[in-house]
Formats: sequence, structure tokens, C-alpha cells
Amino acid sequence: MYYLLLDKNLEVVERLTAAQLKERLNSDIKHFLLFEGVLNGFQVVEDYECDEQYKFVMESKKRKYYASNKGNFYSINKIDHKRTNLNPSWNKGVCRVTMGGYKYNVARVLAKLFIKGFDEHQIVRIKDSQKKVTVDNIYIVGREDFFKNYPKKKVGVFINDKCIEEYDSVKSLAEHYHYDPSYISQLISKDNNKGKFRFI
Repeated sequence: MYYLLLDKNLEVVERLTAAQLKERLNSDIKHFLLFEGVLNGFQVVEDYECDEQYKFVMESKKRKYYASNKGNFYSINKIDHKRTNLNPSWNKGVCRVTMGGYKYNVARVLAKLFIKGFDEHQIVRIKDSQKKVTVDNIYIVGREDFFKNYPKKKVGVFINDKCIEEYDSVKSLAEHYHYDPSYISQLISKDNNKGKFRFI
């Protein structure tokens, strides 16, 4: 177990192991966190994963938000310094997390924080959508390369084995349904032309 020392702005000042923290305290760690929680003017909070690196993402009126390279998110209340873990969720092929009342694309947040040279105009892809979205499970693609390699076949929307709508490409269908294009591609290949979306 690791512990973080936070300054008054809730920025990480130091990271300690349990043994290091115990050396500095005159009491048991659990007792200290429950009844005191402040060491030399710094708020002490648990850091759950020893191989994670957390970075500041944003702040709202009441909270500050942090994300790790392992795809974990948490917020800290500015008043009582209570830490709350956030739970990203998948919707229409995109993993999102709610911060400050707004939903953010997890892959893009991680790319912006942890991938050097990331440009907002680049597209972030997920290597394996069956696994958690982490820095190790994403990669960056330029827009031109992304759309140049995208299938240009016509795509149909099927109900009861009957095509009810046609689109010129996966991209145009994804835009209409507000889905991630890679999610549509996954559905088409996974369903093997038996699902709702199929190549025509």
C-alpha cells in the first residue's frame, strides 16, 4: 500500500510506502487516517496501486479530478479532502467517465495526459476493446491515415433480415447513430453478417 501527501491545492507532494509513513507517525496508520489525516500540514490519502502514476485532469467548484495510466479515476472533495473513486462505463462503443457533471472520453483523456506529443486533432484507438482502457491499451492515429484505411463498402441497417437503411460507409453510419466508427466495425465483424449492421 502507498500513501500520497497532498498540499492545500490537492497536488501530490510526496508518495510514501506504508513503512515510510509509519516511521513518521506516532500512531497506527488506520487510527491516524481516521482521526487526524494531516501530517506536517499535508493531507494524507491512500494510493491504491503501487505501479500507477496519477495526474491532475481538471477541477470543478467542489472537486479536483485525477486519472492514472492504468485507467483509474478519482476525485477529491476540496472541503473535506475525501477521495471518491470514479467508474468509467461503455456507451455506444466509447468508454466515458463523468467529471464535473460532464462525460469525457477515457482514451482521449489518457492520451492527453500520458502520451507525449498527442495532438487534439489525432484519433485515439483502443487495441483491445475487451480489456480495460489504459495507456498501454491505446494508440494514436492521424485523421488522414484513419479514414484512408477505413472500409468504403456500403453498410446496411437490417431488421428481421431486411435492409431498411443504407449508408455509403461505416463512417457515415456511425455519424448518423452517434457511435464510434470502430465500434460499428467490431459489430459487423463479430456478428458475421447476422446482426443489425452489415456490409452490403
